[in-house]
Amino acid sequence: MKIPNYPKKDGDRLRYVRYPVQVNEAYNAKSPLQIPLDKWVAVDVLQEGYRPLLSPNPFESFEKCKKACDVSNRVVGFTEEECINVVAQSMANSLSGENEVLEYIP
Repeated sequence: MKIPNYPKKDGDRLRYVRYPVQVNEAYNAKSPLQIPLDKWVAVDVLQEGYRPLLSPNPFESFEKCKKACDVSNRVVGFTEEECINVVAQSMANSLSGENEVLEYIP
C-alpha cells in the first residue's frame, strides 16, 4: 500500500523520515561508504525499505542514532506519529514484496 503524501515535498526536494539501522553486510552492500559492522546509522525510509545516506554518520548506540534521527525528522516537519506510521507501512510494504526489510527496533 502506498504511503499517502510521502515523501514530503520541500520546494524541489523530497524529504524522507530518517530511522536508525544497525550496520551489517547487507547495509554495506547498498551503501556508498563502508561502515564498521555493528555501528548505527540513519537511513531514509522509502515506500518499501530504506536507502543509505550518501554521507552516513555512524553512532555507537541505537539511542544516540535515534536521537539524531528524531531531530532531523522534526526539522523537516514530521511528527512522531507520522514517523511511526511511515516506518510501519514501509516495513509492511517490504514484507509484501521481494524488497529488503527495514528492521524495526522499538
